[in-house]
This record gives sequence, C-alpha cells and structure tokens, in this order.
Amino acid sequence: MQGKIQNATSFVESYIHQLPHENHKRRQCFLLFLTGIICCVGGVGWSGAYIYNDKLYLAAICSSVVMLGIYSLYTAFKGLRKRDVSIFCHLILFICIIISLTDYPLVDIPRSSHTYLLVYSIGGVLFLRNESAYFKNVIPLFSLLLYFTFSVSDISFTSEKFHPPVSIMINGVYVNYALCLLLIFGILVIYRSDYTNEKYIEFALTKAMIRKELFVCYQPQIDNNGHIRSAEALLRWKHPTKGFIPPDSFIPVAEASGLIIPLGYWVLEQVCRDMRAMNSHNIDIKVSVNLSPLQLMEPGFTYNAQSILGKELISFKDITLEITESTFLYDKKKLAIIMNDLSKKGVSWSLDDLGSGYASLNVLNEMPFDEVKIDRALLKNGLNNVKNIIIIENVIEMAEKSGMSVVVEGVETEEVAQILFNMGNVILQGFHYSRPLPVDEFITFMKKNHQINVFN
Repeated sequence: MQGKIQNATSFVESYIHQLPHENHKRRQCFLLFLTGIICCVGGVGWSGAYIYNDKLYLAAICSSVVMLGIYSLYTAFKGLRKRDVSIFCHLILFICIIISLTDYPLVDIPRSSHTYLLVYSIGGVLFLRNESAYFKNVIPLFSLLLYFTFSVSDISFTSEKFHPPVSIMINGVYVNYALCLLLIFGILVIYRSDYTNEKYIEFALTKAMIRKELFVCYQPQIDNNGHIRSAEALLRWKHPTKGFIPPDSFIPVAEASGLIIPLGYWVLEQVCRDMRAMNSHNIDIKVSVNLSPLQLMEPGFTYNAQSILGKELISFKDITLEITESTFLYDKKKLAIIMNDLSKKGVSWSLDDLGSGYASLNVLNEMPFDEVKIDRALLKNGLNNVKNIIIIENVIEMAEKSGMSVVVEGVETEEVAQILFNMGNVILQGFHYSRPLPVDEFITFMKKNHQINVFN
C-alpha cells in the first residue's frame, strides 16, 4: 500500500514538473485534469444507467462525455495550445447543450442538466482571461444566457428516445447538482492556488526531507602551509526526477516558506553524525555550518543547538557557524546577545560572503566574529581586476590586525591560489583543491591528503 502511495506521489510530482512554468497555464492544466476525471467518471456512470434502462441514444450521448473527459486529460498532460482552446471550448459547449436538451421538464422534478452551462461560464471567465475576446467574453456570456434560457423555458428534445426514465431523472437532480457544486468548488480552489515553480519546490522539499533525498557534502579549506584546516558543510539535494537541484534554487524558497528552520536543524544533526564518523577514523577537523538568520532568531535556538550537539557528543568548539551580512537586517541587539552567548560556549563565528553589500564592516567590530569569508564574486574572471585585488588585500590586512582568519571561496586555479597566498595568511576553498564530497569520500580524501603541497 505504501509503495502505491509513493508511486502515486512520484507520478503527481513528475506531472507538476512537466507543466508549463507560467502559473496561469498550470492552473488551466489542473482544471482540465479535474474536468477530465469528472467527465470520465460521470459519463461512464450515466452510460451504464441508460444502457441498463435500454436508452441507447442517451447512452451514446453520455459516451461522448467520456470521450470529452479523455480529451481533457490528454490536453491536461500535453498542455493547452491555441488550437486546443478552440476545440475544447466549442466541444464542451456543444455537449452541455445536447445534455440540457435531453432533460425535459416535469411538474415535480426540476431540470438540472443545464447547470453545467453555469459551471462552464464561470470556468471560462476565470481560465480564459488570456485568450481572445471571443473566448474570454463571448463564449462565457453565451453559455450564461443558455443557462437562463433552459432555466425559464421547457425547451428540450421532443422524441421520447432522448427522454431519460423518470426514476433516473429523480436521482439525476441530486447527482448533477452535486457534480456542479464540486466543479465550482474545484474551479475556485484551483484559481486561488499558487502553482508556481517556487511552490512546487516547497512541496518537493518537504518530501525530500522525509525521503532522504538531501545529503551534506564537505569541501576542505587549505591554509598557507598546505594543511587542511577545516571544511565547510554544504547541503545538496538530488531529486528523483529533476536530478541535482542547486542550493540557489531551493534555499531562498525554504527561507520564504519557513522550511529553513527544520531544514537547518536537520543539517546540523547530519553534520554532527558525520563528524562522529570522521572521529571514528581519527579525523579531527572543524566544520563550518551555514546558518539562516530565521533560524538564528528563532526562540530557543541556543537550547536546540546545544541538545543536538550534546546528543552526538560534539563540542561547540568543533563548530563554526556561518552567517551572511543579510542577517544584520534583523534586530542587531538580539543577534549580538545570541552570538555572544554561543561564543562563550565555544562556537566560532564566520561572516560569509563579505562584500555582498548588505552591511558595513562595522559589524565585524560589533559582533564576535572569528573569521570572514570573501565573496567568490571577487574572484570572477580570476584576479585581473585591480580593484578586486585591492579589496582582498585590505580585507586580509584588516583581519590579521583584528585577529580574524580569512577564507577565500571559489579558488579554481593554481595561479589564483598562489596570488592569494602571497597576500598574507589566508585559507583557500574551491574546486582547485576538491569539489564538495559526501562524507565517505571526504574521509577517504582526508586520509590521503593530510597535507597538500600548495606550491606545486
């Protein structure tokens, strides 16, 4: 049973992924999907009832509803094109009119089949708004006029071949009204829903935390003597259908949705477990963990972090918490209290992506930072930009005088590494030394490379 549920969920996810990126078109596809399901189920049910009562003409009409449902599902999966809009709008209107004509009025039984014209009119106004005036105005208005025409008149087929049995008409009133209410409710829910790519990522990310699609990689950080001084923990996500999703795509979504808080605790727990695995191989190394400002500002963060580290027998002294300059858009006084409290427990603090422009260098004096990380953007196109070289040199000089370490990210070539090492005491991180590695590969890397020759 659980396997079937997982297969169904994977099917839904893959369906959402292949939908158009534009939100309105996604809504159209979901409406077509809902319409297709109701047409197929309703059409099969009515066809069976009419065949049982020997009303083959009516059964044939209802079978056309099934065909409409199949076409609707097909269109929902391949996307609604201009040609499909014209075919679908006229086809569904024609079938609604034919079904309404079979519903002849009786004294004690109200007509109900024409209510689908009202549903069609509402759906047209909401979901055809980007089409031409004919589709978004004329057809919904014409459908509404037909609804009122059938409501106040007794127009219907004259032949008894197209008249449903009275017993079916009695039950049909309840069925038709129920289906119409369901369709209207579904139309409003779909219209109000957000099916943007961000919402899909939020939905998929929630599942990813449960399915163990997330994992942590470690990228070594090398000092001037070639020693692997520390490592940065980097979150990675391998989606079953989309493959690797870059952090720049899902971290902002996680922060906007609030998922970053449980996600941040999950990362910290995983890092502590991985550090225990490293310790079992006699690898004693400090690890940097990125921290969202939302998580840092959460009440009880210090207690929760202490519980996680205590559970895995990891010391605060073995952890560096990285925060970005954007963190200081929040309450600085509260942040200072939290950071100083954790510093007393042994935590080191790193200012990540220095130079991204959110805050001045004053925060380095106001907050208990032990390390600064230079934004990789300063290494773009190597170090050919004189201004970038001056900025990096000044940061290194300032950090040395303040007793802080300097980490430079994004080092990809030997030439850049040599220039940076010649500027002073720096720690380098980048693909020149290693890509981010899963914990097992990182342990192997550490065993082979206790020291790296930085002057090849």
